[in-house]
Amino acid sequence: MIFNLFRNREANNPFLMSKLYDETTFYPQFIKDLEKTKEEVIIECPFISCKRMILLDPVFKRLVKRGVKIYVITRDPKEHSESMVNQAEFEISNFKFRNPSINVLW
Repeated sequence: MIFNLFRNREANNPFLMSKLYDETTFYPQFIKDLEKTKEEVIIECPFISCKRMILLDPVFKRLVKRGVKIYVITRDPKEHSESMVNQAEFEISNFKFRNPSINVLW
């Protein structure tokens, strides 16, 4: 199947278009992609910080309200550097309190 994508090089084929994002352009596009979700989101994120959760929490609330299942796969907080341990533990506990339907796994 993947080879068929390359044989039929349509200009508008989303599987053949690639964009490079940096720290300023990634999250706006990521939020747009999340907002399009219909059933399930699986996010692999080794670092869960307070700063990012302030940005993503409203999006997650809207998705949960629409019935979207959310899974966040992250690193065990104890494996972080000392400064990140507290942030990761705090945000993971907040997931369970604010959005109990969000599954956080490590």
